[in-house]
Amino acid sequence: MTAIKADKLCFTYPYEKKPTINGLTFSLEKGESLAVMGSNGSGKSTLIRLLSGLLVPTSGSVITDGIVLSDKKSRKEVKWHIQSVFQEPSGQFVTATPREEARLVAGLFDKNEDDISRIFCEYARFMDREFTALSGGEKQKMALALAMLTGASVLVFDEALSSLDPKERKDFLKIILSLKDEGKTVIYITQEADEALLFDKLLILDDGAFAPPRELLYSGRYPFLPFSLRLEKRKKEVRHHHPVPSDRVILECTALSLERASSRILSDVTFSLHEGEVLGLTGDNGSGKTTLLDCISGFEKRYSGRIQFSSPIGYAVQEPEKLFFCTSVEKELLYGGRTCDIREILALTGLDEALLSSSPFTLSGGEKRRLAVSLFLAKDVKILLLDEPSSALDPEGREKLEKLIRTLKEKGVSIIIADHNLELLSEVCDSVLRLEGGRGIMHSVSEFFTTAVFERYSLPLTDAMKHGFSNLSEMAEALS
Repeated sequence: MTAIKADKLCFTYPYEKKPTINGLTFSLEKGESLAVMGSNGSGKSTLIRLLSGLLVPTSGSVITDGIVLSDKKSRKEVKWHIQSVFQEPSGQFVTATPREEARLVAGLFDKNEDDISRIFCEYARFMDREFTALSGGEKQKMALALAMLTGASVLVFDEALSSLDPKERKDFLKIILSLKDEGKTVIYITQEADEALLFDKLLILDDGAFAPPRELLYSGRYPFLPFSLRLEKRKKEVRHHHPVPSDRVILECTALSLERASSRILSDVTFSLHEGEVLGLTGDNGSGKTTLLDCISGFEKRYSGRIQFSSPIGYAVQEPEKLFFCTSVEKELLYGGRTCDIREILALTGLDEALLSSSPFTLSGGEKRRLAVSLFLAKDVKILLLDEPSSALDPEGREKLEKLIRTLKEKGVSIIIADHNLELLSEVCDSVLRLEGGRGIMHSVSEFFTTAVFERYSLPLTDAMKHGFSNLSEMAEALS
């Protein structure tokens, strides 16, 4: 039985000449799973909105459970059949706490308290906390659970795990794939080839290819490489030699502590950042990474301890939309009478000049993150805080991010990166601060990216991360 079908699907945004989705056709049977990949701006999020009934196709149609989603009237029915979890979960919540949200959803979809208890049994500690007090990853967990609570037959995930730490991402992926056993049809957007290999079918939006994942990902036609091929590629690349940071301390945190709702988030965190240093900030979801960045930037003032810095700070937050308020990318970059070279900044961050006239709110997730960094480069800041900068970036975007970080380091910019992408951190960082139980533990790169880290997360690691593996065959044996 066909669960969902896209038939010659097309969509063009108002005032845009080029269609974002153009003649796309594919279908899934009940209980099948589909991974969707594509470069930033290829239309992945637009496709999800079309499948969910949030957008009406310019032409063509989406058909699910016999309902043709080609007009506004049919969109009212689709919520019973398709539910989506988006990249930024905050916009999906309309109440103050997860418990209130769960009861609201239960009322709308004829569920009861037993259903809530079953779905949210592992998240009891979150249920009565306000959404504003949850970390990005914790919010994503709530969005996932709420989608499951509806009982929809088709569940769609738009980079929904991008805010989770590596271990939890792996655990949640298992949950998503297990939905097939309940007869659910799953559509999952990802930039990770190794994740896509776990699904029945793969759709690559750049050219509309639709086939089993292995057939596409090992073909060499696309930049989305499984780990084994990524490792081979890394081995052939010229290794980058990072400039050594200067001895000058540009930012210092001493005995930084913070309590919230009788819970200790940070406990005597002490570290220093040198001029031209790239510091990786790691830790499980809820460990306080974003809270620490909020304290350093001045967003959070309810802390004890001392923060000293000798240069203005730029903070590219996890939800970049919070930084935008102008009607175009160009106006954002020039706001406040800045006289920067816009095109030089765009070239540095990898944004297309064609986006200058676009609204920042219509950019893809990866483009929004690069624009957020661009805003602070326009201010010529010397301390830059990046919260999950690699989230939702395609392979090309991640390479551009690595290049950007190296370039800024050479210019003497000091950077703190909070990110779950250990590959990125291993390639660009000089040191690592890991948060555990509210405390900060400093590591050199060589002592942090060890075999123990590999074993803890069961994730593929790059050359810089796999100390103890002497050659490719040894690594392959460990992965098998």
